[in-house]
Amino acid sequence: MPPPTTEAWRRLARLMEYEDAPGVTVEQLEELKSWIGFSPADEARLRALRPAVAPHLDRIADRFYAAIQASPQAHQVFQDDKQVQRLHASLQRWLMSLLTGPWDTAWADRSRHIGQVHVRVGLPERYMFAAMSLIREDLCAIADEKTDQVEARAMCRAVHKVTDLELCLMTGAYHAAHEDRQLRSLQQVIVENLPVHVLVLDERGHVTSATHPRGRVFAADAASGLPYTAFLPPQLIVAADLDTHIRAAMASNKVQVLSHVSLPGPPARHFRITIVPLEHDLARLLVHVEELTDVLDAQARVHQAESLARIGGMAAQLAHEIRNPIAGISGTLQVIVQTMAEDDRRRTVLGRVQEQVHRLDRLVRDLLHYSKPAELSFVDTTLSTLAGEAVRQAAVEVELEVIEDLDVHTDVEAVAQILVNLLQNAREAGGERGWIGLRLGPGPELWVMDAGPGVPRDLRDQLFEPFITTKTKGTGLGLAICRRRVEELGATLELYEGPLSWPAERRRGAVFRLRLPDADRKAR
Repeated sequence: MPPPTTEAWRRLARLMEYEDAPGVTVEQLEELKSWIGFSPADEARLRALRPAVAPHLDRIADRFYAAIQASPQAHQVFQDDKQVQRLHASLQRWLMSLLTGPWDTAWADRSRHIGQVHVRVGLPERYMFAAMSLIREDLCAIADEKTDQVEARAMCRAVHKVTDLELCLMTGAYHAAHEDRQLRSLQQVIVENLPVHVLVLDERGHVTSATHPRGRVFAADAASGLPYTAFLPPQLIVAADLDTHIRAAMASNKVQVLSHVSLPGPPARHFRITIVPLEHDLARLLVHVEELTDVLDAQARVHQAESLARIGGMAAQLAHEIRNPIAGISGTLQVIVQTMAEDDRRRTVLGRVQEQVHRLDRLVRDLLHYSKPAELSFVDTTLSTLAGEAVRQAAVEVELEVIEDLDVHTDVEAVAQILVNLLQNAREAGGERGWIGLRLGPGPELWVMDAGPGVPRDLRDQLFEPFITTKTKGTGLGLAICRRRVEELGATLELYEGPLSWPAERRRGAVFRLRLPDADRKAR
């Protein structure tokens, strides 16, 4: 029967030799003989057949290996003719043992070893059955030469039984050895592709095994057998004083943890290194190198976002508190100015003050819009309806181009707020009489275009950030509010810089593309 397949980790450590694999017990062998019906009478018949087989050993071996060499896949396991000659002698000894016995656990372990060797040399399992069939055929032919045909048939049955025993033992060991090899191969694949950086070092500090993550830590051309310094960046080795900590781990047999090792940038990089002592013939230390750069950067971004959220909340609260006094100041200024004579020189000064108060009021209003999420109400509408509402609110003249008008499901006020902001920016970019284009389609898209100077290159990457503006009197919150509304709608808004059809007589300025979420729509 096949040997037990437990203790997988113990088998994995035996590499390719299998000497320590558990053997067949007496009970297992006797049970197997009972299943096959191999009896003492069969043993006696095999021993009686042995003298008749001995003169034919060379012929049997020649036929056996001629058949194997006729198969390209089986033949490729042979190294040279000298190996074939040695195998000839081994086969003849095996045949004599097969016919002589004793058929005990030592014999069973030798049979199992043959199956293990077949795995090691890469011989497919099917060749064991084909080869055993040749052996049976030759032995039974020799038995048939006896004058007593009844005894000849009994000898042939005994040959079949003992070769069945051999096949059971060989294939059981073959499968166990093949399982070990597969497990080791799988383990190697897993280890090499783990997304972590691990080195296993021997007493000399040379790498006996390593993972191969797709990262920026291990050198691409480093290979097992080289010192660990061939794997790691020199800056990291020096910054961590790694040699000192490796020697300390070996001397003390205690884990060494370097919780934070920093390398100056730009960009700065951060690592945690753990050195673990091991007790193994091929492994003295395990060195785990974990890069923390992305984690620390993500934590910094989270902290920054939390800080900005707190600041935003405070700003919104302050805006509420400031808005009422601003309204009071504005109203008082209007009353005072109205009571003054038309030629009063103070009217000009107070007019300028009133302009600044209005500017503060716009800033507070925009800040409140930015900090407060919109209460959305999605309805069925069309691109042309959204465009018409935005043009009405923005009070600007546009050149409307309808490539495709679609039904959409969105919040009309939120989309109008986005388009109004874009249209007013376009008017300010091109002047009071500057050209503004509004294009519908293709798809659920609305394009706002102008003939102004465009967006400066140094501002394009941060255009949608708060308080970024190209206008001398702007609050810098208009496009930031647009982006907030776009995110709430599940839409996208971008400063478009790709190829685009354009009126020949118009200068190309800024182009913004608003794309609404895809849904079931039909062209109108």
